[in-house]
Amino acid sequence: MTKSLRRGLAVTASVTALFAGTALAGTASAAPVSARAASAERAACAAGHLCVWEGSVLHDFSECGLFDFHGQGTGTVENNMAAGTTAKFYDGTGTTRWMIPAGSTGTVDLDIVFFVRPCF
Repeated sequence: MTKSLRRGLAVTASVTALFAGTALAGTASAAPVSARAASAERAACAAGHLCVWEGSVLHDFSECGLFDFHGQGTGTVENNMAAGTTAKFYDGTGTTRWMIPAGSTGTVDLDIVFFVRPCF
């Protein structure tokens, strides 16, 4: 077994234990998440959405749940989900790395984000 395969299995086991009882709702390439190239001017983040810009690519979350996510670089986040909710960004071990309250913007290191929960 290769070192990277062992690491991947260990991360999977850690995350499975952390999120026991919470199914992954989808991946960054599956509905309800969409990734699309943004125009030269950043597209607006619609009400009821969590928007994560990875360079010129927009990842648009419109539903609550736990989503698999793998980005690169520094991302800009705009949280327009329902008032009182918070978007959470988790690393590969399931540890919360950032929390962005509804109505807020922020930046996150997408290199270490493996899961996103748009509304918590």
